[in-house]
Amino acid sequence: MIDSNRHENRIGSLQAQICFISNIPEIPRLKEFVQLTYFKEQYFEKLLSDGEARVRQNFHILIKSIFVTYKDIQDSEYINQSNLKMIQAIIDAAGIENISDQIYEIIDFCVQSKNRYVREQIQDLIQSILKLYNKDNLKGIQKLATHIGSGLADNWSQVRFSASKAARAVYELVKDVEEFRDLIDKILVPRICFNRHYMAEGIKIYNQDTWKFIMGDQGKQNLLKLSNEVVEFYNSQLFSENFQVREVSTECFDELFIHVAPLDKEAFKPYLNQILGNLISRVVDPQWQVRRGVFLTIGNIASVYDEELKDYDQIENVCFLLFKHLSENVPTVREAASITLGQLLGKGFELKEKLTNYLKENLLKAKQQQPLKAQSSIPYGIKFDIEEAKNSSSEMSIEDRIKQQEELEKAKQEQLVDPGFLRPAELWEFSDGSIYLMREISKHSKIIGQDFQKLLQSLPDLGFLDQFTEASLLKENLFQSLVEIILNFGKSQFRPYLELFIEPAFRTAKDDRYNCQYPAQEFVMTLVKVYGQSIVRAVIESYDDRFLGDFQNIIERENKSHPLQGRYPGFNQQYPR
Repeated sequence: MIDSNRHENRIGSLQAQICFISNIPEIPRLKEFVQLTYFKEQYFEKLLSDGEARVRQNFHILIKSIFVTYKDIQDSEYINQSNLKMIQAIIDAAGIENISDQIYEIIDFCVQSKNRYVREQIQDLIQSILKLYNKDNLKGIQKLATHIGSGLADNWSQVRFSASKAARAVYELVKDVEEFRDLIDKILVPRICFNRHYMAEGIKIYNQDTWKFIMGDQGKQNLLKLSNEVVEFYNSQLFSENFQVREVSTECFDELFIHVAPLDKEAFKPYLNQILGNLISRVVDPQWQVRRGVFLTIGNIASVYDEELKDYDQIENVCFLLFKHLSENVPTVREAASITLGQLLGKGFELKEKLTNYLKENLLKAKQQQPLKAQSSIPYGIKFDIEEAKNSSSEMSIEDRIKQQEELEKAKQEQLVDPGFLRPAELWEFSDGSIYLMREISKHSKIIGQDFQKLLQSLPDLGFLDQFTEASLLKENLFQSLVEIILNFGKSQFRPYLELFIEPAFRTAKDDRYNCQYPAQEFVMTLVKVYGQSIVRAVIESYDDRFLGDFQNIIERENKSHPLQGRYPGFNQQYPR
């Protein structure tokens, strides 16, 4: 280990050497440049006075001494971004043929550094080394590809982007070299494919271009070929420290089961239990984006492997979790759970009785909702009373508390209890989740039969609710879902219930809260498109002619506005998708 002062002296020399190296090709101008800038030391003046041959000879000696210095450095505080940029500048100027294998020892050490700037810079250094490779000499490229793979899985976007550039540089060398291509593909293809969905736009676009460059139109076939490596990497990303990476992992699984698995179901069948087990373990993720993605992915798996999923030993727990999260705090998670339940119903899972019982019990719970009390300012959080917690815990013996904790941990491992970050569900949230569920099972209304029709008659009651603040969110979902229910259920099947929705629709269409006003107006216009303006007008007139003026106003507004106007920002999108 070198001391701090000695280290700073060496770094100072290295900084000077960067300028020295960059000007080697122009020896006649070098002495004048050096005299006017950094190099005032006698060492450099002597070096320059010996002429070009002497310069190059001493230059190579300096390079080796630099790497001997770095071999002595085993502490991350001494290996930083600036140091690595110096090494990169040396390699860019002089090549690598005169540098010993110590450079690879530096790479091995820095790839695992805790400093993300070091991890980023080491990927840039690898790019410089790759520029010195050629197709006739690819020795060691597999090891470099392994280090690039680490960068492509990094939690920091900057590191991933540098690694993405290095990955493309690798394929520019090995794209047509079969001896190395198969080995490199196993390491880099799953990671490049994953980063095509990454949340950072630059990384996403860059990897999409790289994917086209290396795969052409054979991407799906290569994913089938590398199914083991792809699943292994996607599973590892489900447990990343970065919640956005976990979310992207669910999106990548969606892509596999929507676009790739249907081409060859056998390719991913051996990994189903492993994938499902990992997905279920993420239901307790504190980030709603991940929970939403997990439920959607389970539904997409069911759409391809329905028979295999019916035999899955944890299917009862999966269904339990889906029903449980129909009333959770975040609307998009409620929606995702309902979508998956609808997919399971459509694939022949025995859910008819459970679905109808759930809807009968929870659809109209919002009618009992009282105005909400002030809660914690943390979104979707709960207000934790410390004194109450102290008092309740003090009344328990140590043995009882240990037993309670063990039972809680066991239940959490089985994914059957609240992981602790959700507040208790409000009554209106049960109704909101039930509306989503009604929308999804309307696609399979023949399976539900008359029970669906009876439940449909209850929906208008929710359009009259105003006693709590969140009623606007409930009615927004109600009328957005009704648009889809009409289209799914069918024109003639919905006609007997049309009059039931007239009054709640026009009441809500005049609401001063835009988030529910415009969905109600959209619902009215859907009726016009499905049944015709004259029929809808006649129905309104027979029900209550007082609404004819409101109906005419909606028609005129629709005719005058551009198709994209008249929509509040975020229409039909309560949360980012």
